[in-house]
Amino acid sequence: MSEAQEVDEKPDQGEENPGSSLKFIDSPSDLVPGVYEGGLKTWECALDLVDYLESSKIRSPMGKVILELGCGTAIPSIYLLDRLFSLPKSTGLPMTHIHLQDYNAAVLQLVTLPNILLNWYMSPASAYFRESISTCEVSFPLVDSTAPGELPITPELVTAFRDSLLMFNISLRFFSGSWETFDIDESLSLPRDRGDAANRDRTYDVVLTSETIYRVESLSALIELMQKAVGQHEYQCLVAAKVLYFGVGGGVSEFVARVEGQSGRVGTVWENSGGVGRKIMRVQWP
Repeated sequence: MSEAQEVDEKPDQGEENPGSSLKFIDSPSDLVPGVYEGGLKTWECALDLVDYLESSKIRSPMGKVILELGCGTAIPSIYLLDRLFSLPKSTGLPMTHIHLQDYNAAVLQLVTLPNILLNWYMSPASAYFRESISTCEVSFPLVDSTAPGELPITPELVTAFRDSLLMFNISLRFFSGSWETFDIDESLSLPRDRGDAANRDRTYDVVLTSETIYRVESLSALIELMQKAVGQHEYQCLVAAKVLYFGVGGGVSEFVARVEGQSGRVGTVWENSGGVGRKIMRVQWP
């Protein structure tokens, strides 16, 4: 399996049965601490983060090393992938690394990767595959986001998707488990191609996370991981969150206090004060 096709999973507590997480789809509870962390649903702050990425200089992820923490349905990372899959086909593109982490391995298997496959299928990058299956016995949906349909994940589709990753020089990696067990050195252990700045420290250019500061007990682990991930070179570390998470105790004030307690700085780059307030924060360390 080539680098651009590599998929890593690092379960925190042994193998997780994907079916065991299906019961949470219609559950009245979005959080079962230590069991399920809400990754099967798309939360509004993830959409806020996409809007911000669209208007910012991160719009082009080409050649960057990107980490999304607590990715769930992975809407921000999928947006960045869509930018890559919309590029004209070309050779010599610098390698782009996109790493996705979620607490639950089942979320990565049931939602994250299928969402990525669906986005690819709807993008210009899959045009040659869609043309090749015009006479296929398997029924594939039209490329129409307004029409409901189902995408069959056939061996031919998977092969075409992997070919696209190679064509656009994209490396995808998936990690499951808690933030305490996430090994930054291991996650960045892949060799860089000659288009990357090979001599710089191996850290992430972009760290994204949304709706992950809802529980006070997990803030220290999240902040410590973000700080390790970005190193000292120029980076973007963006946190999208509600101002206050009722019932679970977390929120922006506690998060900012914890970051500043670890010599960091937090600036608000986007804010919506209507209803339940929401923010996008940029986090920096000296």
